[in-house]
Amino acid sequence: MRFWFVLGFCVGPVLGVQALELTILHINDVYHISRGNDPGGLTRVATYAKKLRLENPNVWLTFGGDGLFPSIESLAFKGKQMVDGFNAAHVDYAVLGNHEFDDPDVNVIKKRLKESKFPWLAANIKTKEGKPFPNTHDFIVIEKEGFKIGIFGACLLFDNQIQNLNYEDPVEAASRAIDELKKQNPDLIVGLTHLNFYQDQEIAKRHPEVDLILGGHEHDNRFSHVGGTLIIKSDSEARLNYLVKIKVKREQDGKATKEIMVKAIPLTTDTPEDPDLLEIAQKYKDQLEKELGPDERIGRLRTDLVVEENGILAHHFRETNVCDLIADAYRDVAQTDVALEMAGAIKYEENIPQGRMTHYKMLSLLPQNDKLVTLRLKGATLKLVLNRWLANEGNGGFPCVSGLSVTYDQSRPYGDKVLGLKIGGGNLDQEKIYALATNSWAAESIHKLDDSVQIIPLAKEMLIREALENYIIRQNIIDPRVDGRIKKVVSK
Repeated sequence: MRFWFVLGFCVGPVLGVQALELTILHINDVYHISRGNDPGGLTRVATYAKKLRLENPNVWLTFGGDGLFPSIESLAFKGKQMVDGFNAAHVDYAVLGNHEFDDPDVNVIKKRLKESKFPWLAANIKTKEGKPFPNTHDFIVIEKEGFKIGIFGACLLFDNQIQNLNYEDPVEAASRAIDELKKQNPDLIVGLTHLNFYQDQEIAKRHPEVDLILGGHEHDNRFSHVGGTLIIKSDSEARLNYLVKIKVKREQDGKATKEIMVKAIPLTTDTPEDPDLLEIAQKYKDQLEKELGPDERIGRLRTDLVVEENGILAHHFRETNVCDLIADAYRDVAQTDVALEMAGAIKYEENIPQGRMTHYKMLSLLPQNDKLVTLRLKGATLKLVLNRWLANEGNGGFPCVSGLSVTYDQSRPYGDKVLGLKIGGGNLDQEKIYALATNSWAAESIHKLDDSVQIIPLAKEMLIREALENYIIRQNIIDPRVDGRIKKVVSK
């Protein structure tokens, strides 16, 4: 798919005394340098960026956050591999994503930012003293060929927060950054964000003077505009990326006119991988087994594990067999009535073919360090959680479930999506206390909804990936099939 969308503030030829043509290739949520036989990857981004730089000296490669963590490589190298990759690809500007803070040791992210040869932005991540996080900026103003371009950044709030940091509301912090950079009279204002789509839209509503917001977080490409503000997000892993061409001209009266053109660029396996980036990827691949041990067989798949369908992450929209497998593993290991996981916990973004299931494939599915825990909660609270999570259809907040079946209608109001809910074949009892297995991050979020919820660690502490691996080893032959545990009703 390749197309041009034009958002302009002038019609016909313009006679200006100054002109700037800026090209931006935007990527976000990229966790791997090379994806080999799968589309995308930083190796192909570098190839395409080099081609653009031969055509125009004013090219920016921007990164919309989430790359240092989580991946199987980050378990061993703590994001160092991606910083090396970003540096070699010549990223120009980046925004912090929530997963950049996955490691609880604040010195890890500090070291990664110091190693970066490009600036990171995040107006809402501060030290306890209220100063910008080391090696980050609230905003930057760049002068190019007589024009000023202001860039601000904002990062999604998250629960795995490192102590001794202040996490401010991203929309409010972005607003303050915009007000400050406007004092320098920029000709063009660009947002580089890692936020929920509705938060990008809120920034655009508050600040129509913002020309362009380059976002991240959702993993599926988004393209919209609020008034004159264009909002775009590319696919995760650089599978499909947006190319933005901006023409700014200064009229004789001193005013700047702008034309913004956008093109979707899929980086398929036909795009060659950059040899310099491939060399970096191979270096870390060679080191991986030394760090994580051998890639041993843990079981056998009788069917493909479905992650991606027609260019989208299927488990963000509906029940899939990989979601069922993970939720079933949680419930089995924790011996609970039900289990829940968010689809966004699944970090591997290609299908896993039937046949040999290995330790590394399992690590790629769940590379994060969340623990498996059990909750004791009322049926009413379980229904409340499902009502909220089902509203996330289309992003990583959509649920994976086990031990229950739910029917929902997405057209119903927020908080009232569930039409029917059965637990173990019987109707939900609103007052009954159920045992639920989930990850430690989700458990804290559920507890915030209802502080009567009890969070109970397992007798033997276990990471979610260890639970999945133990389950596969015991089952040996894995044949997960979609069985209708999540059903969507479409209202007429």
